[in-house]
Amino acid sequence: MRSSRSTPPTAGSACPARDPEHIGRLARITPGVRAVGLTITGDLRTGTASLRRGEPWFPSAFQALEAVAAGNATDEHSKAIAPFS
Repeated sequence: MRSSRSTPPTAGSACPARDPEHIGRLARITPGVRAVGLTITGDLRTGTASLRRGEPWFPSAFQALEAVAAGNATDEHSKAIAPFS
């Protein structure tokens, strides 16, 4: 089994495409942002989410995301933002 640890993401993708007979399974594991010390602000989350404006589910999901980013999350808001995950 080949490891793509500490190699660029494209290297991990190229190996199975180039030599599929050598790959039985491939798991790509990436840490969450908190694990690597990044902070995602509410403005960054809503800015990134706004790129999905053309989706039919966007208005209600974005409204819920704004509530979450403002610190007013409810269980319903948490469910409504699932399309952004």
